[in-house]
Amino acid sequence: MIFISTNSDKFPYVDAEKLYVDNKKYFLPLDISFNQLIQGLHGNLWACFEDNKFIGCIYFELKENKWYLSGFSKRKMYKYIPYAINGLCELYFKDQAITEIYSDTAHRHAQYALKRAGFIQIGFNLYLKKDK
Repeated sequence: MIFISTNSDKFPYVDAEKLYVDNKKYFLPLDISFNQLIQGLHGNLWACFEDNKFIGCIYFELKENKWYLSGFSKRKMYKYIPYAINGLCELYFKDQAITEIYSDTAHRHAQYALKRAGFIQIGFNLYLKKDK
């Protein structure tokens, strides 16, 4: 799995924006453009590739002193998404020196992906992954 941040010249802006727009109907209260999303994340948006194929994006937001994970992907990528989530969580546990990552989603497909990646449900639509 390869991860490319928006801080890199190799970030696939066109593909990521198209996928974001295609998936926008699934985002809960997130009614912002792709450019607004990128600007608000300050380099915490990552494109995920498997076998040189773009599968989607995962991003991290710092809200109320807690890191939250979210993302969007192409359809039928369910076998790759947990690996992408785990890979980026491990990166944040190491580089950001954090011990917990949260995710808040009402979407069943996202909940399954989080559970397969080792998140546990701690509240209504709220999930947590702790560093080992």
